[in-house]
Amino acid sequence: MPGSPPRTHETNRGRLSTARSIAATGGDSLIWAAGLCLAVANGALLVRGYRIAPDDAMFYAFALRGWDAVMAETAKTAYEQGRMGSFIIIPLNVAAAYLSDHLAFRWLCVALNYAVFALFALWAERVLATRCAAVLFLILAALNVTDYFHFSPVSFPLQNTVPFLAVLGARLLAFRAATMPPAFRRCAAVLVGWALLLFGMIATEYGFLLATAMLACEIVVRALRQRAETGLLRPAVVARFFAPEIAACALALALYVAWRVGHPSTYGGNQFAGPERLPQGLLTAAAHVFVPVALPYANLLRPLPFPAPVWMVVAASAGLVGAVAAHAAQGRLTVIPRPLAVAGMSMACAFYVVLPVAMTLKQQERCLQRFGCAFLDSQMAYLFMGVAIAAMAGWLLTRFRPTPRGGIALTLSVAFGFAAALTFFNNLRMTNDMRRIADVWDRAQTAVCAQELPLPLATYFDPGGAAAMHEQVDREAFWTLYRDHHRPLCIQ
Repeated sequence: MPGSPPRTHETNRGRLSTARSIAATGGDSLIWAAGLCLAVANGALLVRGYRIAPDDAMFYAFALRGWDAVMAETAKTAYEQGRMGSFIIIPLNVAAAYLSDHLAFRWLCVALNYAVFALFALWAERVLATRCAAVLFLILAALNVTDYFHFSPVSFPLQNTVPFLAVLGARLLAFRAATMPPAFRRCAAVLVGWALLLFGMIATEYGFLLATAMLACEIVVRALRQRAETGLLRPAVVARFFAPEIAACALALALYVAWRVGHPSTYGGNQFAGPERLPQGLLTAAAHVFVPVALPYANLLRPLPFPAPVWMVVAASAGLVGAVAAHAAQGRLTVIPRPLAVAGMSMACAFYVVLPVAMTLKQQERCLQRFGCAFLDSQMAYLFMGVAIAAMAGWLLTRFRPTPRGGIALTLSVAFGFAAALTFFNNLRMTNDMRRIADVWDRAQTAVCAQELPLPLATYFDPGGAAAMHEQVDREAFWTLYRDHHRPLCIQ
């Protein structure tokens, strides 16, 4: 306008803000790219192992018997284990076990596994209201370890992945719905998100634990922000905001309890030990939380062959990518609000999601007597551990801000690069060992079409008995079933 003073200060400030936004976007792109590179590198190892757990072979046998057998075993599991979600999870596990012969399907499972990391990182970014998704995905992708502990995707490739994706998708959709202007679109998004959340919680207890842990974080953060803005803490207002989610949790819990009461479990894996076993339960829970993070270091002592020296170079390259990306990501870490509180809340969530499993006598004996101190729940706790690691790193960087930060920044970057390299090296050694199991299935696909199949079939298909199966399984009967199913499919 004529006569108005020039707006040089505002213009410069706008340009500076735009430049910072572009720089932040570029930095995020580098971190996302590094995380994706590490995901692909580790994913290329993970696709080498499949049907690693005895349950995978059991699910595969269900598939070989046909759809009627699958439904019969599904119902039997639902009734005997008191798990209504078995009607969803067992067919999903059967399909995954059957399709695992195909490399493309194994890559799909790997992609879905890392998609869980990406969606969780995006969810954490929304909750913390700070730009940290890229660095969280980098941490989760770089430190994701595999082993013989029912870890996805080498075993149970879809059991937790699909429910977790449903829960995470529901929470991200809830954030998106809050910004949708048309009322009908917002209502549709809320309904779809509610249905996804309910599906994820009903399908498996792990989905319920993950969903309730995430909602607890959202509720606490919203309550604290409300108090900061108004000076008042109004639980009723926060509860009304989360009313649909609370109703979904209550419905899922009611359905679970009603089914469990009507069909008491005879399965030791979901029967709680007595309160006198609480100390053992807490020890088992701590192991389920921390052991997966420590496995790359502990597994160096395992009597497994070390790969050729060239793989040391590949592992070092993965570490270099991780170190460079971690150094670029440090600006994202220092803006995490209240990092010690975030780390504490994340650790509390990690313990919450593993404690129910750790309180079963089966898992306590498995961990404290046989040192099998990780399970399906460990990968759920790992998500929150990723946030805790990021928050603690941010606290260290902020704590040493008054002094030259070069030392601590470089130390954290190198430490993260070393951890990324060692994780890759561990995954390589473990999947090399898993090949003795996967090779049985690979050879069987070709051997079943041979002109003559000598008896006994168990010796023909799996001479060393390497395929992971339960002790009570009649291997000759299993391989006979395998032959009868696959041989008619051979191209003569």
